[in-house]
Amino acid sequence: MLKLKLAVLSLAMVLPTLASAQGAPYSPKAADYSSLLKPASYKESPLQLPYPLIEARQVVNGPRLDFEHVYDVPYMQLIDELDKAFKGQEPLTMLRPGAIPYLNNAQLYVMGMSQTPSGDRRIVLGMKDVALRFSFDVISDNGRSIVVIQNAIFSQLYSGVMPARAGYKPADAQSVPFRWN
Repeated sequence: MLKLKLAVLSLAMVLPTLASAQGAPYSPKAADYSSLLKPASYKESPLQLPYPLIEARQVVNGPRLDFEHVYDVPYMQLIDELDKAFKGQEPLTMLRPGAIPYLNNAQLYVMGMSQTPSGDRRIVLGMKDVALRFSFDVISDNGRSIVVIQNAIFSQLYSGVMPARAGYKPADAQSVPFRWN
């Protein structure tokens, strides 16, 4: 009797069984990596400035496909407003709705301003409680402003693990140096 039970049990373990859901056999499928990975770029511009938009197009900038917007606002007026917001730490509503799916707040702050080698201005926008940053260049164009938004997401988030501040030294061994990146 015991031999019969062991034989039935081993036979049940050896024979493959089909798992089924609603009558259909189950077969595991590899995950589509494109659905799991989020690219560090946008299909449409993440920023919308509160000025009349004349034209919007995409331009090739090295390996990126950046967004170029032409606004009907004088260059110096735009720069002065951004400079005022930077100095006063005033929020700007420039984020396109849905640009960051998990974020309800569209308020951005000017985190930095610099001058490009061509003499134009580079602006970095971000949020105080979110590590994402957006960068764009403002170019003067005969009484209008051309804004070239970099199609890249800049983030200060890394692995989420605080790196060691000193080399690890096991008991009775030499120190293992920490590799900084």
